[in-house]
Amino acid sequence: MAEIAAHAGMSVGNVYRRFDSKSALVKALEQELLAGREGFWDGFLAVDCWTGRTLGELVRAVVDEILEAHQRHVGLLRALATHHRAEYEARVPEVGAGPAALLTERILSLWPEEVTHPRPHRAIPLAFEMVSATVGELMLFRRGGPERLGLDRDSFAEELTRLVIAYL
Repeated sequence: MAEIAAHAGMSVGNVYRRFDSKSALVKALEQELLAGREGFWDGFLAVDCWTGRTLGELVRAVVDEILEAHQRHVGLLRALATHHRAEYEARVPEVGAGPAALLTERILSLWPEEVTHPRPHRAIPLAFEMVSATVGELMLFRRGGPERLGLDRDSFAEELTRLVIAYL
């Protein structure tokens, strides 16, 4: 709470006057985070942005975005995943369903011949869910993040990209 108050430029008491509880504050922060991301994936995955590029470039860009989002919001994401787990887990499918469907559509429309998995509509969302889960686990809950595996951020992103491409 002290860190949030300092970031907002107010006292802890003022934060508590605006929110009934830590839970209410975290929920408000989550809603603000999601509102800021509204429409993001539509623009990010627009056909015009990816026509003439490779599947590997798209996968790497998505991996980089997942990494950056976790780095930008590490404290909030950790709070959501630990202190508000039930609510967070209930919302995760709702939050990720749109981007997963759009990502699947984009990949299959631009690079259908590169996806050899027998069930691509299942494999593509699963591949990126695995990336998100791996990034989340290492960055939110394991001290040292990817570095504990001997990987800097760029090497980590490269390995996750290879993993997705190989799976698809």
